[in-house]
Amino acid sequence: MPVSLLMGIAGELPESLAWVRVTMVCYSFQVPKCLRPDRIAYIGLRDVDPGEKKILRDYNIPAYSMYHVDKYGIGKVVEMALDRINPSRDRPVIRSHVELTLDSFVI
Repeated sequence: MPVSLLMGIAGELPESLAWVRVTMVCYSFQVPKCLRPDRIAYIGLRDVDPGEKKILRDYNIPAYSMYHVDKYGIGKVVEMALDRINPSRDRPVIRSHVELTLDSFVI
């Protein structure tokens, strides 16, 4: 959802994210469409649902799973990702985002 919001493809925000809508109005800043899909690459994916796969395909966003990291090594996968999103290496990598999702049950 955060990347979809920044790309401007999230659609209507669910009620649970109403605070985002309020914040955007209160501070008068434009969030949608400030991130272009040709400048995004995902590395180390473990679980991608069908809707996410569709977005990756529709927007031609390169995605490398843990299979790729295990097979080629992280250095090579980073190079592969950069080849797709910045082949001439003329733009700095300004920010990287790491997201960890932990699903667990305690009984």
